Amino acid sequence: MAYGASLAGAVLLTNVVLRPLAYRLYPSQQTSPEQEIVYTFELVCRSEDEARIRALLTQEIARRKLTLSALKSEDIEGTPKLKVSAQIRGFGRQDQPLEHLIARLSLEAGVTAVSWAAVRKYWSEDPATQ
Repeated sequence: MAYGASLAGAVLLTNVVLRPLAYRLYPSQQTSPEQEIVYTFELVCRSEDEARIRALLTQEIARRKLTLSALKSEDIEGTPKLKVSAQIRGFGRQDQPLEHLIARLSLEAGVTAVSWAAVRKYWSEDPATQ
């Protein structure tokens, strides 16, 4: 009887101790609503629409349960367009709000492409590497 109880205790202890390690090795297995998810967002628009689109993007993110953690624009060589990239964070999966964000911004004149993806890592904090 004592052997069975000690074996059961060892199994429980192993599960409790090794669970955080398993979540680190396989983060996609963890589905906690408190887990922070990082998303990348990209939009292509005309250069003259950049300020308006960036302002609209920040307003739309603020309306949802999302946080903007990085925003940058880069010219697309040889074209009058540019790419606006954003790093967005949310707790738990926020696919629906991101789809609403995509739908809203894709209606804007001058926007030719919009996409998003869930990612695991943050962009570098060093602006020189961006």
